[in-house]
Amino acid sequence: MPDRMSGCLSDFALEKLVAGDGWETPLSEQEQAHLRVCERCTGRLAEARRLEAEFTGEVLPSIELGGSRGPVPVPRRPLRGFIHLADWRRVLAVHVKRGERVSPYEPGTALHPGDRLRIVPVAPERKHLLLLLRDAAGKVQVLYPWAGSTSGPLPPPGEALPGSFGLDAVLGDEMLVGLASDAPLEAAKIMAWLEQASGSLAPGSAAPVEGADLVVVQYRKVKP
Repeated sequence: MPDRMSGCLSDFALEKLVAGDGWETPLSEQEQAHLRVCERCTGRLAEARRLEAEFTGEVLPSIELGGSRGPVPVPRRPLRGFIHLADWRRVLAVHVKRGERVSPYEPGTALHPGDRLRIVPVAPERKHLLLLLRDAAGKVQVLYPWAGSTSGPLPPPGEALPGSFGLDAVLGDEMLVGLASDAPLEAAKIMAWLEQASGSLAPGSAAPVEGADLVVVQYRKVKP
């Protein structure tokens, strides 16, 4: 691969471009100008498009068909209030990319720094989603919509959220927290609640706002 130029695009910026319709402004004018002259980033973009095509053509169909485990059970009634930890796969599919391999996340499986996660709503009953991460250092950030201040639109069942996110080098327990709602939610209040929450959220915990479904995915990040 050609040498890195000053101002090379991040993996996330390239994923935004590949995701296309999921972002209002995939790249800034400066990023677009850099991409036109940087051979390294052009090659990385081609690889990102190849991986996106593989994910869309091979992984997503397996989610919609239920893969080897049979169809994903779709709830017969709206999922109101807290979704128990054991049941989060009724609502979200989490996929892990490690090297060239992409596989569904199985509860209890340890993840590694550098793994990348991709989230696919399976059976959403609501119109909006706010997805947050509380990392091993206790820091909370909004993953969807990326760095957003309110919830983003929930895509149709089986359509992945735009982009993926990589796990950093800090080891320990981490938590994905999703709040699905009919109306957009303000992120600041949810972030403050999650920062103050205990180390884990037990089944039966209530959503921190009225009229929202709470989905929690917990995992442990360890050295390879």
